[in-house]
Amino acid sequence: MKNHPLLLTRAEALQYTTFLSPRADDFCSADLPSNAAGWNTDLRLSIALRHRLVSEHEVMQSTAGEKIFGTCNREAMLERIYWRGYLESHPKIWQDFQTAREAGKNSSEYQAVVEGRTGVSLMDFFAADLVETGCLPKQARVWFASFWIHACGLRWELGADFMLQHMLDGDPAEEVLTWRWVAGLHEDSPPFLLSLKRLLRECPDELLARHQQGLEVFNHVRPSHVEKEGSLHTGFPVIRTSVRNSDGRIGIWLPENDLSPETSPLKNINACAVSLSRTNDMWITQRYSKGRRRAVNFALRDAAVRANQWWETPTQILSGGNQVEKVIAWAQSRRLDKVAFLHTFVGPLAELSDQVERRLRTSKIECRRLIRPEDLLLMLPASGSFGEFRRTVGPLIAGGVAKASIASQT
Repeated sequence: MKNHPLLLTRAEALQYTTFLSPRADDFCSADLPSNAAGWNTDLRLSIALRHRLVSEHEVMQSTAGEKIFGTCNREAMLERIYWRGYLESHPKIWQDFQTAREAGKNSSEYQAVVEGRTGVSLMDFFAADLVETGCLPKQARVWFASFWIHACGLRWELGADFMLQHMLDGDPAEEVLTWRWVAGLHEDSPPFLLSLKRLLRECPDELLARHQQGLEVFNHVRPSHVEKEGSLHTGFPVIRTSVRNSDGRIGIWLPENDLSPETSPLKNINACAVSLSRTNDMWITQRYSKGRRRAVNFALRDAAVRANQWWETPTQILSGGNQVEKVIAWAQSRRLDKVAFLHTFVGPLAELSDQVERRLRTSKIECRRLIRPEDLLLMLPASGSFGEFRRTVGPLIAGGVAKASIASQT
């Protein structure tokens, strides 16, 4: 597979995690998008993490896990796990977001921000570069969210949706919950207001030198009024962490959310067939950009090669059309008695996997939904604030409990 400068195979992503800070610049070549050079060297790994070509646990447990250049360090991995676990136990947040993400897109204010015509040069640059490259540094995403919500007075749902359309590493939990945090809706956190003082202190000098126009707006930003909801917590779902091999023919289905199945509870299954879903219709519904679709396709192809090598059995990418019916047709054509797959966390893929599971059962095909033990271990405490979560899971990480969970699968 010919590699896009930002897209890594699993093998390349694993190599990345072994690099110490001084050598990480080897991954910042001149052909990277402008805002990914130097300031955003961790973007490649973040895209690989989005589709679990490598997992957060593998990064934390790598020999260089504490020293990865940029923001892909242990703290950042815990944040990713926290956001995913929090949304899993608060699924109504996603449901409400799906309903609200369309309101206001015809307004002139919205159009001005997404088209980079606000007159605040730095934010216009961020918007234009995001659309063109699918890249935006983590820090800049939070700044842009603050500008969107508090300076422009736009709904946070519209901004999260804009990000999810274009970010190559856009994750439903991380984007939706980060934008809620900036708006002042997450737990007891206050709104995040970007000040000019902070911007001048933290933004790279070369960007500031080129984008001075309009920065005075950050001298007088006031929090946008957003009404907080009541409790949305519903608890973490009950899911198996392992499955026994038994009589009958069993197949493995791989949605695009977790594409390193050979490191998961699926690894020990004696599968006679493997399929992956290329969810073109969902990409259209979610309005994924061309760059996002390209990144998903790249990850799927890499996973298909590895799955074929691991299980030594026919591996098929199911493309386009009604994916639910395509999975059923694949299972029936392979005469499967059971289908196993990894749990898809709250987001558009969760809706697909729920539908697949129901159809498998009505077609008299047993279904086995599994979750990585380390995911279950670390996400269960993610129901309150990040500080509470970190205090709870810190000893687990330090004590190697998550590492033991991974080792138990081998």
